[in-house]
Amino acid sequence: MGATLHFAERLVWQSKCCYLTQHGKFAVYEAERLMPDSTHHSEPSPDPTADQWIDVAAVDAVPEAGAIEVVVKGEVIALFRCDGQLFALDGLCAHQGGPVAQGTLGKTDGGNPCVTCPWHGWQYELETGIQTINRQPLQRVFPVRQQGDRIEVQLV
Repeated sequence: MGATLHFAERLVWQSKCCYLTQHGKFAVYEAERLMPDSTHHSEPSPDPTADQWIDVAAVDAVPEAGAIEVVVKGEVIALFRCDGQLFALDGLCAHQGGPVAQGTLGKTDGGNPCVTCPWHGWQYELETGIQTINRQPLQRVFPVRQQGDRIEVQLV
């Protein structure tokens, strides 16, 4: 038998298993179907601040060839500086939620900056979030910029 879950302000019917992603949202192994109910919205309301730049840290808080972890509106974000450039990735590893900011910085065979998760060795390109073995974009990336002596990100 299936289960009924409340998800993103809607009722969802699941016929198989579901699990919690690193973003705190349910994902499923089988297709999901919205249950008809006029009292629930089919999609969550868009965040009007999603395209705004958010101040997250001082520039000198992120050392060259280093990283820090910040929490912005409930999102754990790993900020990296590599070769003078800033990068922002989801701070929880797509594999099992390891602390990406505590990982080891390096370069891929192609010379792209990457981080290796300290828990199980999963490796992601900093610019794209692509996992270096299967070449899939598994790690969410965020736009990041330096404004004066501050670092800003967008949660898009």
